[in-house]
Amino acid sequence: MIQPSLLFISGLLRNNIPTATKSIIASKLWICRVLFRWRNEYRRVDKSRIIDTLKLGVVAQELQKVFPNAVTKDKDGYLRIRQEDMFYAMINAIKELDLKWKNRLTNEILDRGFKNVKWQGRFETISKNPLIVIDGCHNIDGVKRVCDFVKNLNYSYKRAVISISADKELKEMTSLIAKVFDEIVITKYSYMRSSEVDTLNELLVHPNKKIIKSVQDALDYCHKEKCELTVFLGSLYLVSEVYNLVKPLK
Repeated sequence: MIQPSLLFISGLLRNNIPTATKSIIASKLWICRVLFRWRNEYRRVDKSRIIDTLKLGVVAQELQKVFPNAVTKDKDGYLRIRQEDMFYAMINAIKELDLKWKNRLTNEILDRGFKNVKWQGRFETISKNPLIVIDGCHNIDGVKRVCDFVKNLNYSYKRAVISISADKELKEMTSLIAKVFDEIVITKYSYMRSSEVDTLNELLVHPNKKIIKSVQDALDYCHKEKCELTVFLGSLYLVSEVYNLVKPLK
């Protein structure tokens, strides 16, 4: 069912927004998750192919009523959602659920649930031969944690494939990556927030770097020029695009 109010509110940038699910978070306030596709003029074109994948998200105007601090305006006046603030709201929601269910959930049930949980896009293997993993780290802290982990892995050659949103701390993030990886491939995901490859190339100080402009071509390169470990990182948008191009391993 399509909610007319959501179509009206979000019609500026998005088309066809059926309500996917509803979930209650904090004090009986509703937040709608919606499926959508970007309107034609806001889609990225990769060579001759228009990126037209179905997305899952929330309506910024609706979220703003519940968590105003989680929504900001960009330089063009469009609303942007601060994912890190949503993370802390999720913690509070978990606390509320704990109070509601603490007498119904046993340790056995919780242990079984945690063993089966999977956080997609967080150091997830998408290929075993060659070994390729993806991680959606998209800020300084996230990149630092991934780099600290990779640094201690026993591989003689480590490659990073990076694409970062233009509004992020590009110099600091690329500096962290440059200290850990033996090779860095700079690419560009298809959504409009991506940094230009030339911008990242200017900021990145590394003796072994190359530009491959599309994510598909970067994937093809990694399969052709195999190394012990390849990590795609720098943005959740990059992870999403890789997911649409390959089928992650079960």
